[in-house]
Amino acid sequence: ANPGLGWRDVQSILALTARQVGSEVGAGTAGSERYAWQFNAASTWNGGGLHFSNDYGYGLVDALAAVRLAETWLDATPAQTNGNQFTNTLDMLNATVVIPDGNFTGTSFTGSAGFDDEVDRVTVTITFSTTFLADLELYVISPDGTVSELIDDVAGSADFNGTWTFETQAFRGERAAGVWTVRIVDDAGGDTLSVSDIVLRTYGRFSS
Repeated sequence: ANPGLGWRDVQSILALTARQVGSEVGAGTAGSERYAWQFNAASTWNGGGLHFSNDYGYGLVDALAAVRLAETWLDATPAQTNGNQFTNTLDMLNATVVIPDGNFTGTSFTGSAGFDDEVDRVTVTITFSTTFLADLELYVISPDGTVSELIDDVAGSADFNGTWTFETQAFRGERAAGVWTVRIVDDAGGDTLSVSDIVLRTYGRFSS
Protein backbone atom coordinates (compact mmCIF):
# COMPACT_ATOMS: atom_id res chain seq x y z
CA ALA A 1 0.00 0.00 0.00
CA ASN A 2 2.91 2.34 0.69
CA PRO A 3 6.40 1.05 -0.17
CA GLY A 4 8.03 4.26 1.10
CA LEU A 5 7.33 3.47 4.77
CA GLY A 6 10.23 3.11 7.18
CA TRP A 7 10.41 0.24 9.67
CA ARG A 8 9.47 2.58 12.53
CA ASP A 9 6.40 3.76 10.60
CA VAL A 10 5.23 0.16 10.28
CA GLN A 11 5.53 -0.38 14.04
CA SER A 12 3.51 2.76 14.78
CA ILE A 13 0.82 1.90 12.24
CA LEU A 14 0.34 -1.60 13.67
CA ALA A 15 0.14 -0.21 17.23
CA LEU A 16 -2.29 2.58 16.38
CA THR A 17 -4.69 0.31 14.50
CA ALA A 18 -4.55 -2.77 16.78
CA ARG A 19 -7.82 -3.83 18.42
CA GLN A 20 -8.21 -4.41 22.13
CA VAL A 21 -9.13 -8.00 23.04
CA GLY A 22 -9.80 -9.85 26.28
CA SER A 23 -10.70 -7.87 29.39
CA GLU A 24 -11.79 -4.25 29.23
CA VAL A 25 -9.47 -1.47 30.32
CA GLY A 26 -9.86 -1.03 34.07
CA ALA A 27 -11.59 -4.38 34.56
CA GLY A 28 -8.54 -6.27 35.84
CA THR A 29 -7.66 -9.68 34.44
CA ALA A 30 -9.70 -12.72 33.40
CA GLY A 31 -8.98 -16.26 32.28
CA SER A 32 -5.31 -16.87 31.61
CA GLU A 33 -4.40 -13.16 31.50
CA ARG A 34 -1.57 -12.08 33.82
CA TYR A 35 -1.64 -8.34 33.19
CA ALA A 36 -4.44 -5.79 33.03
CA TRP A 37 -4.93 -3.36 30.15
CA GLN A 38 -3.91 0.25 30.71
CA PHE A 39 -3.83 3.47 28.70
CA ASN A 40 -0.50 5.22 28.32
CA ALA A 41 -0.15 9.02 28.30
CA ALA A 42 0.24 9.46 24.54
CA SER A 43 -1.78 12.01 22.60
CA THR A 44 -1.44 10.28 19.23
CA TRP A 45 -4.49 8.00 19.23
CA ASN A 46 -7.66 10.03 18.63
CA GLY A 47 -6.17 12.69 20.90
CA GLY A 48 -5.64 10.25 23.77
CA GLY A 49 -3.48 7.39 24.99
CA LEU A 50 -2.96 3.96 23.46
CA HIS A 51 -4.22 0.82 25.16
CA PHE A 52 -1.44 -1.59 26.12
CA SER A 53 -0.93 -4.78 28.11
CA ASN A 54 2.03 -7.09 28.75
CA ASP A 55 -0.15 -9.99 27.55
CA TYR A 56 -1.35 -8.51 24.24
CA GLY A 57 0.95 -5.58 23.47
CA TYR A 58 -1.26 -3.03 21.71
CA GLY A 59 -3.77 -5.71 20.76
CA LEU A 60 -4.93 -7.83 17.84
CA VAL A 61 -3.55 -6.77 14.45
CA ASP A 62 -6.26 -5.24 12.26
CA ALA A 63 -4.83 -5.70 8.76
CA LEU A 64 -7.52 -3.69 6.97
CA ALA A 65 -7.19 -0.70 9.30
CA ALA A 66 -3.39 -0.88 9.11
CA VAL A 67 -3.37 -0.84 5.30
CA ARG A 68 -5.82 2.06 5.16
CA LEU A 69 -3.72 4.12 7.58
CA ALA A 70 -0.53 3.22 5.73
CA GLU A 71 -1.87 4.63 2.47
CA THR A 72 -1.78 8.21 3.77
CA TRP A 73 0.88 7.86 6.47
CA LEU A 74 3.66 9.83 4.71
CA ASP A 75 1.49 12.70 3.48
CA ALA A 76 2.87 15.08 6.15
CA THR A 77 5.98 13.40 7.58
CA PRO A 78 9.15 11.77 6.21
CA ALA A 79 9.69 8.02 6.51
CA GLN A 80 10.90 7.02 9.98
CA THR A 81 14.13 5.00 9.68
CA ASN A 82 17.40 4.51 11.56
CA GLY A 83 18.68 7.68 9.94
CA ASN A 84 16.25 10.04 11.65
CA GLN A 85 15.72 8.15 14.91
CA PHE A 86 16.20 10.45 17.91
CA THR A 87 17.69 9.19 21.19
CA ASN A 88 17.97 10.35 24.80
CA THR A 89 20.56 8.55 26.97
CA LEU A 90 20.08 8.69 30.74
CA ASP A 91 22.92 7.30 32.88
CA MET A 92 21.18 6.58 36.19
CA LEU A 93 23.78 4.64 38.18
CA ASN A 94 27.56 4.09 38.22
CA ALA A 95 28.14 2.53 41.64
CA THR A 96 27.22 -0.77 43.27
CA VAL A 97 23.92 -0.65 45.17
CA VAL A 98 22.43 -3.60 47.07
CA ILE A 99 18.66 -3.81 46.63
CA PRO A 100 16.80 -4.46 49.93
CA ASP A 101 16.07 -8.17 50.30
CA GLY A 102 12.43 -9.19 50.63
CA ASN A 103 11.18 -5.62 50.24
CA PHE A 104 8.25 -4.90 47.91
CA THR A 105 9.11 -1.19 47.64
CA GLY A 106 12.56 -1.77 46.19
CA THR A 107 14.92 1.00 45.15
CA SER A 108 14.21 3.74 42.60
CA PHE A 109 16.74 5.41 40.32
CA THR A 110 16.01 8.49 38.22
CA GLY A 111 17.32 10.44 35.25
CA SER A 112 16.08 13.47 33.35
CA ALA A 113 15.62 13.58 29.57
CA GLY A 114 16.23 17.03 28.13
CA PHE A 115 14.96 16.41 24.61
CA ASP A 116 11.22 16.28 24.07
CA ASP A 117 11.01 13.73 21.26
CA GLU A 118 7.97 11.55 20.65
CA VAL A 119 8.78 8.10 22.05
CA ASP A 120 8.67 4.90 19.99
CA ARG A 121 10.36 2.58 22.48
CA VAL A 122 12.54 2.56 25.59
CA THR A 123 15.46 0.32 26.54
CA VAL A 124 17.03 -0.20 29.97
CA THR A 125 20.53 -1.71 30.14
CA ILE A 126 21.37 -2.98 33.62
CA THR A 127 24.49 -4.57 35.06
CA PHE A 128 23.41 -6.66 38.02
CA SER A 129 24.11 -9.77 40.06
CA THR A 130 21.61 -12.02 41.79
CA THR A 131 21.55 -15.53 43.21
CA PHE A 132 17.82 -16.01 42.55
CA LEU A 133 16.29 -14.42 39.45
CA ALA A 134 12.71 -15.30 40.42
CA ASP A 135 12.78 -12.58 43.09
CA LEU A 136 13.51 -9.79 40.58
CA GLU A 137 10.94 -7.25 39.46
CA LEU A 138 11.87 -4.32 37.22
CA TYR A 139 9.67 -1.32 36.42
CA VAL A 140 10.06 1.79 34.26
CA ILE A 141 7.95 4.87 34.98
CA SER A 142 7.70 7.64 32.39
CA PRO A 143 7.56 11.38 33.19
CA ASP A 144 3.78 11.15 32.62
CA GLY A 145 3.41 8.35 35.18
CA THR A 146 2.87 5.36 32.86
CA VAL A 147 4.31 2.19 34.43
CA SER A 148 5.82 -0.65 32.39
CA GLU A 149 6.93 -3.87 34.10
CA LEU A 150 9.92 -5.34 32.26
CA ILE A 151 10.51 -8.51 34.28
CA ASP A 152 8.27 -10.20 36.81
CA ASP A 153 9.63 -13.05 38.94
CA VAL A 154 10.79 -15.34 36.12
CA ALA A 155 13.64 -17.86 35.59
CA GLY A 156 13.19 -19.72 38.88
CA SER A 157 16.27 -20.28 41.00
CA ALA A 158 18.76 -19.37 38.27
CA ASP A 159 21.45 -16.84 39.11
CA PHE A 160 22.84 -14.04 36.93
CA ASN A 161 25.94 -11.88 36.92
CA GLY A 162 26.32 -9.59 33.92
CA THR A 163 24.60 -7.00 31.75
CA TRP A 164 21.18 -7.28 30.12
CA THR A 165 19.14 -4.91 27.95
CA PHE A 166 15.37 -4.87 28.43
CA GLU A 167 12.97 -3.14 26.02
CA THR A 168 9.44 -1.80 26.37
CA GLN A 169 7.01 -0.48 23.77
CA ALA A 170 4.47 0.71 26.35
CA PHE A 171 5.33 4.43 26.07
CA ARG A 172 4.75 4.83 22.32
CA GLY A 173 3.44 8.32 21.57
CA GLU A 174 4.41 9.86 24.92
CA ARG A 175 6.84 12.78 25.16
CA ALA A 176 10.34 11.98 26.44
CA ALA A 177 11.25 15.16 28.32
CA GLY A 178 11.21 14.95 32.10
CA VAL A 179 12.18 12.56 34.86
CA TRP A 180 12.23 8.81 34.12
CA THR A 181 12.36 6.27 36.94
CA VAL A 182 13.67 2.71 37.07
CA ARG A 183 12.45 0.78 40.12
CA ILE A 184 14.13 -2.50 41.05
CA VAL A 185 12.57 -4.90 43.55
CA ASP A 186 13.90 -8.02 45.31
CA ASP A 187 10.56 -9.27 46.60
CA ALA A 188 11.61 -12.35 48.61
CA GLY A 189 14.21 -12.97 51.29
CA GLY A 190 17.27 -15.22 51.35
CA ASP A 191 19.34 -13.94 48.43
CA THR A 192 21.38 -10.92 47.33
CA LEU A 193 20.61 -8.60 44.42
CA SER A 194 23.11 -5.86 43.59
CA VAL A 195 23.06 -3.37 40.73
CA SER A 196 26.07 -1.42 39.46
CA ASP A 197 24.99 0.30 36.24
CA ILE A 198 21.68 1.52 34.77
CA VAL A 199 21.33 3.25 31.39
CA LEU A 200 17.89 4.16 30.05
CA ARG A 201 17.46 5.21 26.41
CA THR A 202 14.41 6.61 24.67
CA TYR A 203 14.09 6.16 20.90
CA GLY A 204 11.66 8.08 18.76
CA ARG A 205 10.99 10.94 16.39
CA PHE A 206 12.11 14.50 16.92
CA SER A 207 8.97 16.52 17.48
CA SER A 208 8.73 20.22 18.29
